[in-house]
Amino acid sequence: MFKLKGVFQNRKNSLSPPLGEKKGFWQNNKYIILSFIIPFAIISLAFGFYNITPFGIIRNMVKWVVYGIGQLFPWLGITVIPDTVYPFGDKQILVVDAWHQYYPFLYDLHEKLQGGGSLFWTWSVGLGADFIALGSYYLFSPLNLLSVFVPDGALVSYLAFITAVKMAASGMFTAICLKIIFKKNDYSLVLFSILFALCSYNLGYYWCVMWLDSVAMLPLVVAGTVCLIRDGKVKLFTISLALAVIFNYYIGFFICVAVFLTAVGYVIINWRGLKAAIGAVIKTAVCSVTALFMTAFVTIPAYMGLQNCYKYSSGITAGLDINHGENTITGLLGAVLKVLSNALSFNAPTYLEGLPNIACGVLCIILLGVFFFSKKIKLSEKLFCSITLTFLAAGFIFRQLDYVLHAFHFPNMLPHRYSFISCFLLIYMAFRAFSVMEEAKFYHILLGGGAFAVLAVLYILRPKEDFSLIAVCGSAAVALAVIVILSLAHFKIMPKRVMAALLCLVVLGEVGVSSLIAVKTVEYSSVKGYTKHSDDVSAVLGRVNDTAENEFFRTEKAYMLTHNDGALNGYNGVSTFSSMVNVNTSKYAIYFGAGGNAGSNIFSYYESSPVTNLMFNLKYLIDVDGQIRNTDYLTEVAKSGDVTLYENTAYVPLGFMTGSDVINCDSVSTSSTKISYGNPFENQINWFRAATGIETSVYNKIEVESVDCSAETVEIKELKQDIYSLKVKTDKTDKDQELYTEYNYTVEEDCSVYVVFRATVEHEENISITVNGNKDDATFTTNGTVKSVGELKAGDKLSIRTDYKKEGSGKFRVCCYSLNKEVFDEGVEILRKSVLKTTTVTDTAIKGAVTAEKDGLLYTSFPYQAGWRAKVDGKEADITVLGGSMIGLELTAGEHEIEIYYVPISFLMGFGISAIGLAVFMVLVALASKKILFKKIEPITEDQIS
Repeated sequence: MFKLKGVFQNRKNSLSPPLGEKKGFWQNNKYIILSFIIPFAIISLAFGFYNITPFGIIRNMVKWVVYGIGQLFPWLGITVIPDTVYPFGDKQILVVDAWHQYYPFLYDLHEKLQGGGSLFWTWSVGLGADFIALGSYYLFSPLNLLSVFVPDGALVSYLAFITAVKMAASGMFTAICLKIIFKKNDYSLVLFSILFALCSYNLGYYWCVMWLDSVAMLPLVVAGTVCLIRDGKVKLFTISLALAVIFNYYIGFFICVAVFLTAVGYVIINWRGLKAAIGAVIKTAVCSVTALFMTAFVTIPAYMGLQNCYKYSSGITAGLDINHGENTITGLLGAVLKVLSNALSFNAPTYLEGLPNIACGVLCIILLGVFFFSKKIKLSEKLFCSITLTFLAAGFIFRQLDYVLHAFHFPNMLPHRYSFISCFLLIYMAFRAFSVMEEAKFYHILLGGGAFAVLAVLYILRPKEDFSLIAVCGSAAVALAVIVILSLAHFKIMPKRVMAALLCLVVLGEVGVSSLIAVKTVEYSSVKGYTKHSDDVSAVLGRVNDTAENEFFRTEKAYMLTHNDGALNGYNGVSTFSSMVNVNTSKYAIYFGAGGNAGSNIFSYYESSPVTNLMFNLKYLIDVDGQIRNTDYLTEVAKSGDVTLYENTAYVPLGFMTGSDVINCDSVSTSSTKISYGNPFENQINWFRAATGIETSVYNKIEVESVDCSAETVEIKELKQDIYSLKVKTDKTDKDQELYTEYNYTVEEDCSVYVVFRATVEHEENISITVNGNKDDATFTTNGTVKSVGELKAGDKLSIRTDYKKEGSGKFRVCCYSLNKEVFDEGVEILRKSVLKTTTVTDTAIKGAVTAEKDGLLYTSFPYQAGWRAKVDGKEADITVLGGSMIGLELTAGEHEIEIYYVPISFLMGFGISAIGLAVFMVLVALASKKILFKKIEPITEDQIS
């Protein structure tokens, strides 16, 4: 990355053809092509080894060969049988957020591309979401756009395929970068490019598919920076930087940091005076701004979307604040030890929480001796690379710098997301050293071996739980092999071509084993588990789609497979889990009974109450595996397998007239802490009273009869009504030990019962509901969702029990209510008198008519954000934001034509800025081609190298 001057080869014994020699396409590009093919083959084999689709076909082909041999020679007793049910593999890469977010969002994009839906807004995610903002973080890989040609059933396999493609592209672009910077075209391009493609960063975070495109662009951006400053060429830099930011604005921020470091490094290493330095800064700044202008059609919506997201308030602290250790000098030394030693190969990479992923091959460590002690490399280059590496390492250790490098926030899991820059810098330094091996001394190689020995000792000193014998022994074996090969070549005992072949074999073996370790560490999921009930769900949703013309309503599952099942199954959903979720929508949903926490960017619907369904415009509920407990207001309308579709008989259309007091049911001021959302039953009572004008409560509270706990191990105290403090005094040591709390209720009359449990204690082992001693197997959570228990009889005993497994303390709210059906029925009839009858429904517009019996508010469950507009009787009307989130309109009595439509203001603004950026770019290209603006700087000659 940080080059950056010409490298002058001793042509004798070189494997590179003479510069300027005429070559065909293959000869000119074969090493670049191999830099893609080889890492693609390695990661494909690793995926295939674990039977991950579609690469499981590799494993199955081997089975077919073995099976064929067994059929030809029965006496061998071969019993291998090929898989004909899942010939491409029965596992998939969908884990963690890839399971809950990336794939469902990709599926939503896929459906929009194939069906012609709007890319500005989606109703499938969290009551409604800005799709451009969502896409800026998750979806704008060009390979995702090609999914338009992929059948639905192959989309999971396609996602794994493009993951391998993106990792391989990192290698190919690295080869291009090294070729441009060093003007070299030999096997070494492949050798070092593989190390970046399959570095521990890519191997640990490959399941974050949306990051890989921008990470792959880093080498091209670096090469572009050098071309811009050295050669006065603007195309590669401007285009590659723009694409890196468009593909993923978040990783794009780190790419911009790399641009700054590269430009500074080039100027320092190739110092030509203050005038030249200022010129380089101006060139880089002008082209960077131009590139960022070109990205505005994505980045402006992303920026506007981020203003609506939850903002973590905790910033940097004063004093010593250490990652990976205590805030002491001893803790600091321990953190340094852990971070540096993590450069060894064969470690299980960090994929959720842990140390920075900086391992990029033992060869890179061994060559540090040559880099730092060779006289062919300038002192300024050595100093700059050392300082930059130290700066990045300090970010891994000191939380204050880590905070700044993460764009001024602390990430939730996946630490040190910028560590791929360190990997690339180490690979650059190694390649730089390898290019001067002709003049290297033998002791340089030994010093590199000494550097490895130091890291190995540091690794051995790591805590026992962080130690891996495979890592230290495997890395030592690779180090010994590299040292022996380089030494034999140095003393001319081994021909260069043999050295090249052996080094390639060592590196291939190293990254191959590392890939297997990484895939095992990251793990995988079952294809069958993810697609369970998918055909049945699609079948019952066909019944919904048949009745959906010109009507907007929502559908949800009683229990979700992912947190974005709406996007995954193609219905207008409530639940979501997304880094771009609107915090006001999140607070509103949670405040009124969805489970979740705004600080975690998540809210979820489980089978809830009829009031919740009314507020969220829920018309259909999908029951999977018998999760539904109350069908009072649900009628079965379709069934397929274990999946049943219910229609809400208390459904009220999208918009309906309410009392003006609804505007005061505000959720935005709610704290994001788990307890401070308030009691969702009381929140719904207040909303229902304001909406209908009925003073009688729609719920009746069921008082807790007793609270029990394991007295010796758990301490519980009621702070105020329904809120308790809890202290678990010890960890669970055996299966018979009890650490629990239990809340007991007695139902006094026949009724539909609903409960809420919201906790800040994060050590629950199990939470369950029992009725008259019979445990309910329905899913129950501690995230504050209003959850149906079902129809209970007078005298029934209800218990909510929580078992714990670890020591800890916190607060929680637990409460139990019954629905006042008479009040609810009366309220529904009131709200049904004046409803919005829709005539046109699209992704970005709703049109219809409403007859208001009196002046009041038209309530809708559309979440508001800038860009939504409304017309009443053809005239622009002001939108009233209800509950801090939903769109409402103040109407007078009488008939009204209503139009609510979305104008993507941020996209239009960004598109205009992008057009300006593109125009400026074309002017820069024209001026640069005529040598008017950016002139080529003559390269430093060989006698200038110190």
